[in-house]
Amino acid sequence: MKCADHFKFDPKSSAVTTFDTILILIIAYSCFLSMFFTAFDYSFEKFSTFWILEVIVFSMFTLDIMLSFMRLPLNDDSEEG
Repeated sequence: MKCADHFKFDPKSSAVTTFDTILILIIAYSCFLSMFFTAFDYSFEKFSTFWILEVIVFSMFTLDIMLSFMRLPLNDDSEEG
């Protein structure tokens, strides 16, 4: 077994499902705050609460991109002839 085989995630596992749920909440937060920042021309200072939350959101999106390359493909039985 290769080392790369240890870093593949089953898309139906509870950890991946939980991570996807958290990411959906983060996307909703990001959509709402983007509208808020644009509507009120809000600029936040470094190390403020909003700045820290934006760093966390950016980190989670980056982590999602990296982990999406490690997911196993879903097996669709409907494609087989």
